Amino acid sequence: MRKIVDFLLSLVIVALVGVWVYRLSGLYQALPRNEMMSYAHFTVEVWLFTFFLVASGVVVMWMWAVEKNPHASTQDLAKEVKRLSLLLDRKDFQVQSLATDEQEIRRLELFLRPLRAMTTTEWATSVIEGCFVLCGARRISVFVKRMDDLVLVKSMGLPEAKVGQKLALEDLAFRMYQKQKRLFVTEIETHPEIARPNRVGYASHSFLIIPLVNYQHQAFGVINLTEKENAAVFTQGELEMVCHFLMIASYRLCCLLEEEKDI
Repeated sequence: MRKIVDFLLSLVIVALVGVWVYRLSGLYQALPRNEMMSYAHFTVEVWLFTFFLVASGVVVMWMWAVEKNPHASTQDLAKEVKRLSLLLDRKDFQVQSLATDEQEIRRLELFLRPLRAMTTTEWATSVIEGCFVLCGARRISVFVKRMDDLVLVKSMGLPEAKVGQKLALEDLAFRMYQKQKRLFVTEIETHPEIARPNRVGYASHSFLIIPLVNYQHQAFGVINLTEKENAAVFTQGELEMVCHFLMIASYRLCCLLEEEKDI
């Protein structure tokens, strides 16, 4: 509704500008060539029109800017408070504002949680919890690069998995890690990337494989997400949300891996 009102108001302003231009044009054509008062009157009309044109342009630009991001100031404030909270290591800090969307604050807190991790295990635990909330995967495994191998750091829903075990070179997740390419499968038996019947080892027909890549396009891990809740299929929106979450979390993992090298 707000967009319709802004659009109609913009049309009214444009119409007024057009009528005023037409009026000024007629006034100019009717000016006698030997009367200074007529020219002075025309000059005043031109200045009034110029002021109206500039003011109208500023009002229109302001209206559309506010419509584009009505809650920008509130969201920016929440993000800044959370950033300061992180720097001060105040994990119990909460944003108290009636104007702040509580759902956005919870999501922001979820995204910031891996950044507070002090070890790769803590980081992986936070990432698994975040992925479960964002996409509902019940089986999750996080592998991190150690030398030339990918080693399991943390898992959920995989009782047979052991921390420290290496990912086989022929495993699909290892191939995606090498390609630095994410894999989104809704039906394993028809997916073109796999092109083969389901094998033992895949708990469900729908799963996600997402490499962990830093800003320098270097791969340093991979995460598997399978068996969505209620036997449902993962969606494109969930994939994008998880990838966004992992992109933010990867910065902290890079720092942790560098710290381990220095020890």
